[in-house]
Amino acid sequence: MTSNGRFLEDVTIPDDTPIELGVAFTKSWRVENSGDAAWGPDFHLVFTRGTMMTGSVRQPLPEIAPGETAVLSLPMTAPTRPGAFFSEFRLQDGDGRFFGELLFVRIQAISPETPAKSNGRYLADITIPDGSKLKTGETFTKTWLVENNGDTAWGEGFKLVHIGGDPMGQTTNFSLPAAVPGQRVNISIPMTAPTQMWRVISRWRMQDERGRFFGQHLYVDVFVVEDSQPPTPGEFDPAAWRNTIWAITSIFESGRPEGNPAAYQTFDAGIISYGKHQATLASGTLNRVALAYFERSDSPTSQTLQAEYAARIAQGDASLRHDARLKELLLAAAEEPAMMEAQDVVFDDRFYQPAVNQAKAHNLRTPLALACLYDTQIQGGLFILLPRAVERLGGIVGEAGTDGLIDEAAFITAFLDEREARLLRLADQFEANGNTANARALRISTFRVKEYRKLLQAGNLALAGTLNIRGQTVAGVA
Repeated sequence: MTSNGRFLEDVTIPDDTPIELGVAFTKSWRVENSGDAAWGPDFHLVFTRGTMMTGSVRQPLPEIAPGETAVLSLPMTAPTRPGAFFSEFRLQDGDGRFFGELLFVRIQAISPETPAKSNGRYLADITIPDGSKLKTGETFTKTWLVENNGDTAWGEGFKLVHIGGDPMGQTTNFSLPAAVPGQRVNISIPMTAPTQMWRVISRWRMQDERGRFFGQHLYVDVFVVEDSQPPTPGEFDPAAWRNTIWAITSIFESGRPEGNPAAYQTFDAGIISYGKHQATLASGTLNRVALAYFERSDSPTSQTLQAEYAARIAQGDASLRHDARLKELLLAAAEEPAMMEAQDVVFDDRFYQPAVNQAKAHNLRTPLALACLYDTQIQGGLFILLPRAVERLGGIVGEAGTDGLIDEAAFITAFLDEREARLLRLADQFEANGNTANARALRISTFRVKEYRKLLQAGNLALAGTLNIRGQTVAGVA
């Protein structure tokens, strides 16, 4: 029997949260007992290194069985001097052995007069939209429209800093324009296209006067061509592709392209899986869907759910797996447009947009590539598999890899191969631990890889026309 633990999410105090000097706070993590041994009465959460911000170095762990989740909470106090502070904790069994993933808290201790948080939101490309064609060596100015959506003013020392890709110039940081919270401004930087013909992505991030990054990433994504070059592929347009991409994953998740807002099952490690995208209690996604629903509905069903179940859903209470009244209320909520909208909003924010960002970061421009990334983000493992594909090929799309210039089809091929291999490895691990049900489910789930591989082999990277996905019809990208 092996003790193990897996970090699922920060319930409170995300990384780099600003907290005033000496102020008390509670840090909570959602974790899963991912081993095959129950956590017993002598199991503890133990401080191991960093800044001691809690009064006790050891705190008892809840007694939970394999596959169950719990929220671990520690009362803490911010240091009395400004700066960034980090505390690391480990899970420890009854014999004093550490196990599982690290848990940590990282805060910014600030003076009371220090503004709480800087933030910035991308709104639009004013010049040089994604997919623009530029001549080799051409000079140009890239301009984004952004909004200061934080609660601090941008002023002296605030910069836009190059963080990856080709900077397309000698300067890697530029001063941000002054902007008060709520103000929209243009950020412009001069650039020069490379002298080689290739696809180029340049990645940038905003930085405050203390050197802390904030806000959304900004991208320049262009094709460098000669006058004789043929037209480039279609524009990268995730919003226009979303219906098709979501329909494919909805077939995998709930059996039909439009998805089933009332889909409900309790037989796997998710404890409860609910809705058209199968939000799970164990991951905390069901809690996010519930909160989004509460914001949009004051119906009797919504009010009852809030009063009777909001706290237990937020805690990931595993006993809800067998709660018939919760199931009845969630199925009733699924009839409301507010719940349907809540499910879509949460999954767009937590799953689709991260997949879009990773597609951009890896020079992936086609609907099929984005579909593969989104479906993997839903099932799990996206941020494990992308580095493996990059390592296997020796780079990202458009770069010179170990076997020559990497194109999109080669990257998708490597990514799908790595995804299938990971699913089978996980299945073998479950089998070795005697969990034949999860092993079988993982092996069956490789059908997802096979469906995308069929589209790739057909050369349909554009997801064009009418698609046949597991015997069901999906309207392709127009």
